[in-house]
Amino acid sequence: MNNFKRTSIAMACAFMSVNVHATANIFAHLTDSEHFRTYPYIDKAYQEQKNKQYNAALAEVDHALIIVPNHVPFLKFAYQLAVSAGKPIETQLKYLTKIPKSERGNDVLNIWLNNAKNGKFYTQEQLKKIADTLTTTQMQSLFANNLYNLDKQYGSTKALQWSYNKPDRYKSLITLRYEAYHLYSDKKYVEAQPILDSIYQSHSSNQTDLKYLALTTLMNGNEIKALTYASKLISLSDQQEFYNQYIEHLLATYQYKKARKELNRLHDNNELSGELIKQRDYLNSLDEQVINEFAEMTPCLKQTMNGISEDNTTQAKIILKQCDPQIDSTMWIKLADKLGLYSQIEQIDFKKNSAEKLKTVVLLTHYKNQRAWSKIINLLKDNDHRESFGRELAYAYSKVKQYSQSARVSFHIYKNDQHNSDLVHAVFNALQSSNGDKLAASMIKYGLQTNKQKLLADRKIVNNILDIAQRNITLFTPQIIADVNRNKVTLSPQVWQLQHQCKMVDGLVTNNDYLNQAIAYCEVNSDPLKAAKQYQATIKSSPTVQQALVLAQWFAKAKAYKLSETYWHKVVRNTSDLKNLPPYSRYLYIETMNEVGQTKRANQDWLESNFEKQNEQWWQLGIDIAEKMDDKAAVLSRIEQGVDHTQSSELTKDFAEYIAENNDTELAKKLFESDKTGNASALLGYQTYQKDPELAQQAFANAYQHLKYKKDVNMTAQYADIANKNGDTELSSQLYKAAIDQELTSPAPDKKLINYLQRSHKNINLGWKYNVAGWIGTDQQQSMPGVSSSTGNYFLYSDAKYYFEHPWLPRSAVSIAALSNGGFANASSGNTTDLDLSYQVQPIASHDTYLKAGVRQRVIGDDHKLRPYVRVSSNVLSNDKWSKAWKPDLNHWLYQSVYADGLLYLDNINDYILFGRYEIGQTYKMKNDYQQRLTPYTFIQWADDSDNTSTVAGGGASWNWNSHYTKYNGLDVDSEVGLEWQHTLQSSQGNKSGDAVLLRFSLSF
Repeated sequence: MNNFKRTSIAMACAFMSVNVHATANIFAHLTDSEHFRTYPYIDKAYQEQKNKQYNAALAEVDHALIIVPNHVPFLKFAYQLAVSAGKPIETQLKYLTKIPKSERGNDVLNIWLNNAKNGKFYTQEQLKKIADTLTTTQMQSLFANNLYNLDKQYGSTKALQWSYNKPDRYKSLITLRYEAYHLYSDKKYVEAQPILDSIYQSHSSNQTDLKYLALTTLMNGNEIKALTYASKLISLSDQQEFYNQYIEHLLATYQYKKARKELNRLHDNNELSGELIKQRDYLNSLDEQVINEFAEMTPCLKQTMNGISEDNTTQAKIILKQCDPQIDSTMWIKLADKLGLYSQIEQIDFKKNSAEKLKTVVLLTHYKNQRAWSKIINLLKDNDHRESFGRELAYAYSKVKQYSQSARVSFHIYKNDQHNSDLVHAVFNALQSSNGDKLAASMIKYGLQTNKQKLLADRKIVNNILDIAQRNITLFTPQIIADVNRNKVTLSPQVWQLQHQCKMVDGLVTNNDYLNQAIAYCEVNSDPLKAAKQYQATIKSSPTVQQALVLAQWFAKAKAYKLSETYWHKVVRNTSDLKNLPPYSRYLYIETMNEVGQTKRANQDWLESNFEKQNEQWWQLGIDIAEKMDDKAAVLSRIEQGVDHTQSSELTKDFAEYIAENNDTELAKKLFESDKTGNASALLGYQTYQKDPELAQQAFANAYQHLKYKKDVNMTAQYADIANKNGDTELSSQLYKAAIDQELTSPAPDKKLINYLQRSHKNINLGWKYNVAGWIGTDQQQSMPGVSSSTGNYFLYSDAKYYFEHPWLPRSAVSIAALSNGGFANASSGNTTDLDLSYQVQPIASHDTYLKAGVRQRVIGDDHKLRPYVRVSSNVLSNDKWSKAWKPDLNHWLYQSVYADGLLYLDNINDYILFGRYEIGQTYKMKNDYQQRLTPYTFIQWADDSDNTSTVAGGGASWNWNSHYTKYNGLDVDSEVGLEWQHTLQSSQGNKSGDAVLLRFSLSF
């Protein structure tokens, strides 16, 4: 290459060697005539040249050349002017090509060199034309010069592509070396071989040529010839380069015996690099069997190896597919792996077990690189070598999120190898699966049976136990949990209590402090004093702040305030400590201070505590503190604020009692105004329902303004009840109807509640109420003296009452009645009919006692005068519990009744009626339809009508039913029929028989 550069410089110098300024010889060899005729043109040309008018000068020379066309000095002068005028290369060549080649020198060459100074991709035709203008040497020089210019401008690859297929006659030794060296570098050993051979055969080879020849011959597989060439290398570096390549060739073609021999030889001569020393040591470590396997490689596989070494992958794949994979299977698999023929490897079942194992290794590596986790699973799950690849299989299951499978594979490995890491992996994947805690815990417990100390020393295992126990403490025994907390308590002993699993430590007898603390936590709610003492016993030295806090709280809960105070002093040393306590702990601290006599301190701390205002306990504590301070204003203020914030039933009860006891209407109004939800008002209504019905109604009315309570059927019923009790029957009726409408339209109506609401609405005394009652029977004593005839066989009473919406007096009504009685024997049986008009008042809402004032007029019978009267009647027991009325929840019940009645005629105060009757029996449900029921009973009655007295006893049975269903009253008509036997015990009427039988009946609606 240095020779080539020197040649290029020489050519450039030659280009500058043309000198036509020497005019002395320009006319040489012309005849006198030719000289005379051309002189004017040439002289003029010189003048124009001097003035740099090159085109004009060239035109003059052209005139002279017409006279002497082949005169070489004129042609050279014209060429120089053409160059100076910048004429095209064709114009320049027009002059030079007329000069004989022997006289041209390098002028033409210089033209082409200048033309190719940036490299030209000349075609075959172009090169032929150029060669026609140059000598062979000049053409080879131009070709080499252009080749190096192309290399400089476009790179060696394009330069080599241009040069390689061009005719050898254009190529000098420089060009041939360029091609050979670059073909070798590009691993095109076959193409490089003939070039280097030709150089060697021409005896032109230098040491570099010889080195490349040896290397190329080696790479083309002719080792013997390559070694012959290499033996002629003189340079140690060239020798080392060749033998390094030779050894690499031997290794790449699996000629390990030769490689080992050559490495050992070079090692003895101290000619090995550090890398090759390692290779030598490796080969020396292989046994002869392995070496022989490579030596015995089949020709087919060796051809494949050659294709690989030549980087001809396509050809190598074709050859390998033709090789029998069952012969030298191991090498076949390795070559297929190198060529990426994994689908072929997958399809073949190798006969040799070792080959099948290698197949598994190769495919496993490939699948891992491809992240083909499902393929790994399919490869390994039923593989004969599964045991060897268990961890890879577990990992693949994990990557496709088949965590339970991954866990089971890792756990199987752990059971065989007892490595903690395998158990850690098994547990990790188990925890990712469904029901993972249970599976992971079972694996850990298995390990603890045989390797307890080893596992408990592994922080990962311990953390797994703690994490699982935090979620489900039942998966481990208390002893295991105690063991993992032995050195450092990480999981609170409260965990059993928090997870409601105290049964696991109940009855446990142990010396373990951790477990005794767990037992204490489980006992604290039922027996805080016992729990505190048990916890206290586990503390061997001065308690920590956290332990002192536990003991302080538990002794406070046990009301052992003096003991609690001792520990509180360790916990609360300043105001900051108190503020940092959780709210409940702060509450217990203030409670303790209050109970041990530090009331002022407790009050100050209570006032400064930023407690949750909806917490009823805090307000109760503040009230207790105020009561101990005898600060009544503070007591009332805290009750009032507590109710406002908490809507607490207890505080509302206290507030209501205060309002009721003090009849403080202003305070009640204040409560109603501040009640934004209706809760406090509703609670006040419930609390004062019995004590102060009017206040209760106001409270319910205030609550009812809120939508929440308008939708509360039970409260609406209570509101309706109290309104009825207070005589506000119209409001009560409206409320019952609203409640019935709402319950009937609810998704799941409560039949019992609807029954109650309808019965209550039916019993409201509002508007018209009708009643028809009487009896038919044999001659007997007066059933009701002054009303029944002394000789009568029947009695009929019809009554219509009208209850006013806004009566003059509460629970009052106007009554119109007709009373008839008499006998059936003849027309003079003493039949009578009276008409009665009266005004009735019920003084007490909860008791069936009535005061009545009215007038009675006889319309049939003797004595038709109008008689005014006053009357008192009462159902003395007034308890629906003992009545015959239908009771949804009972199949039978006790029935009893005490009825008392007294009437005084105002026109004759000596004329009166007194009556009393007591009945007792048992009412039985007979049929749900129409609420049918049967009541057998016995009775005793006494009567005095100022003329006669009597005492009667007896028994009977009545049948009751209800009918005529309406939306708001339910079964609206109450009916009764019964048969009764009477026996006279005493009578002032001697003519009356001692026994009688009556058929009783009644109808009300």
